[in-house]
Amino acid sequence: MEDATRVDNEWIFSPTLDMWAHLAPIVAGCLLAPFMYAYVPPDSMPLWGYLIVVVFCDVGHVWGTIFRCYLDTEENSRRWGLYNVAPFVIFAAMLFTHYAWSEAYFWMAVGYFALFHFVRQQWGFLCLYRARKGERDGAALDRFVHTVGAVAPMVVWHADPNRSFDWFMREDPFLIRFPQYMQAVAVSVWLLTLVAYAATTVSKAAGGEGVNRGKVMTMAFCWLTWVIGILLPHKLIAVFFLNMFHAAPSYMIVFFTSRNKWRARAPPTQAEHLVKALTAPGSWYLYLAFFVAIALVEEALWEVFVWRDYFPQYIDFEMTRFGTSFFTSLLALPQVVHYFLDAFIWKLDSNPGLSDYYGLSYTTAAKAL
Repeated sequence: MEDATRVDNEWIFSPTLDMWAHLAPIVAGCLLAPFMYAYVPPDSMPLWGYLIVVVFCDVGHVWGTIFRCYLDTEENSRRWGLYNVAPFVIFAAMLFTHYAWSEAYFWMAVGYFALFHFVRQQWGFLCLYRARKGERDGAALDRFVHTVGAVAPMVVWHADPNRSFDWFMREDPFLIRFPQYMQAVAVSVWLLTLVAYAATTVSKAAGGEGVNRGKVMTMAFCWLTWVIGILLPHKLIAVFFLNMFHAAPSYMIVFFTSRNKWRARAPPTQAEHLVKALTAPGSWYLYLAFFVAIALVEEALWEVFVWRDYFPQYIDFEMTRFGTSFFTSLLALPQVVHYFLDAFIWKLDSNPGLSDYYGLSYTTAAKAL
């Protein structure tokens, strides 16, 4: 895999790496969508598709958080309470919600937290591209455009009387429903924003101001993935676009920030030695295999203790109601903790050294946020 220590480009790490993280999932989705549409029923999630888009992409990338928070003992000591106490509080809240309140509302809460996390992650990447290009103005406009691209499809979804909150492929209730006429309002705002932003971008390019290619690429793919992921009536294709576009950049950024942190330093413990080995040049396949292995173990536990979707014939014991709530909360904990901690661990102003691992000066980066 290409080295990622360059700082003299407008990309987060390099054109090739950024394209692999952002463009490759979209190209793969577009190439595979006709096959999936033709051979996979719209409401089906075959095991092979589940392994690719859920286990490899979604579950696997969630565990990348441990590189930043738990296998980095210096960072863990710096925020000991946040990293080691918060998960217990989150678990207690999850268990209470699932057991004492409602399974449906448990998944609804986790689902909306996931939506919020997906939107925030995309905005974070847009900010990094702004920082790379040295953009000091227009952050509010970029944020508005990105928000419209994500929220407008959600409004259409929440205003559809025939849809439910099926973020986790379940039929859960919406937190809020909109009247059906809001679909037309959301589509109108979406189209007007798209036309205005495209015209502004083209005008700037024609005027010689240049185009922030990484930002425009990411913005366009954000819009595309939300439309397909939320509104396309085909479960596998929708999840493929959302999860692939979300997971690939996350895998990339954890890999290269970890590599850049430890490449010239002696790891203080065996935990950091593991991170350094898995993110060394040429070790990307071991890095991915590490997280896929963890994800497979987690998903096997989901199948045994909760879902029993694919191999129920091999599981012959019954779970108590409390047992189901306990294991559901425990197995969903890495995902929810990932959503929670991601709001802290990628902020440049509160994570010493992070801007250096990106190849940015903090002063330059802060002005672009």
